[in-house]
Amino acid sequence: MKSWEISTILTGGIYVGLALLLCMPLVVSPSTVFPFVVGKAIYARTLIEVILALWLVLLITTPTYRPPRSWVLVAFGLYVAVALLSAAFGVKFTHSFWSNYERMSGVWDLVHWFFLALVAASVLRSPGAWRSLLNWNLVVVLVLILVPLSQTVGVPKLPHLAYPCRPDSTLGNPLFFAGILCVMTLVAVGLLARSFLAEESGSGRSRPPAGHFSVENTWRSRWSQAFWLVTVGTAIWILFLTVSRGALLGLGAGLVAIPLALALFGNRKALKPTVWLAGGVLLFVL
Repeated sequence: MKSWEISTILTGGIYVGLALLLCMPLVVSPSTVFPFVVGKAIYARTLIEVILALWLVLLITTPTYRPPRSWVLVAFGLYVAVALLSAAFGVKFTHSFWSNYERMSGVWDLVHWFFLALVAASVLRSPGAWRSLLNWNLVVVLVLILVPLSQTVGVPKLPHLAYPCRPDSTLGNPLFFAGILCVMTLVAVGLLARSFLAEESGSGRSRPPAGHFSVENTWRSRWSQAFWLVTVGTAIWILFLTVSRGALLGLGAGLVAIPLALALFGNRKALKPTVWLAGGVLLFVL
């Protein structure tokens, strides 16, 4: 088997692993003491270890998949080192390193996420790859939203979930669920704003807009925009039902910060559609 075929299989396996990892919020382990925590942690760590093994083999066959130079990765690595020193000089090293079944965090968990960041930065090399992964994450969020609908209406009743209650989906905590909804709402707004920009064609020229803020009148682009709009609307609706003021404030701050960051450091062409969308969502939230 040729080296490029091996690298294709390995990168494909890593992509599948990353997609499966994003399904972690859906995992519930009824047989454990903490069903909303333990199963998710074991599922995520196992997948990260498999992904890391595939990446190490990929480095041997294709050394070009080395981690890029990034201050973010350096800062993350320093944070892990400081956490390890804190655990070593803390009250109980084993507890700080391994944590407990209620939290499933600790330095060991942090190390897993650091290696995942290395793999993602090495393999996901194009904006399109990141967008595909984010879109899949939004699909998972929509599935998470279906569970609170069951909790709110009470039909059908799912096992191991409380009725009636503040929606917490499969997270077991409405505040955790609200945090996910807040972040993914901002992601959906960003993807929707980007869809209104002219894209570069293969010749290096930008495609002419087909309408106001629109690039192409294809069914695919329209369905994508509808998907992002539905995600934003349902996520905000469920976010209100969680009664999490902190998440709502964070969403409002993000909707204000994104246009400001674009104006100061980003693509000025993206500023106009972003301001329109972020302003509209912010008015809806308020």
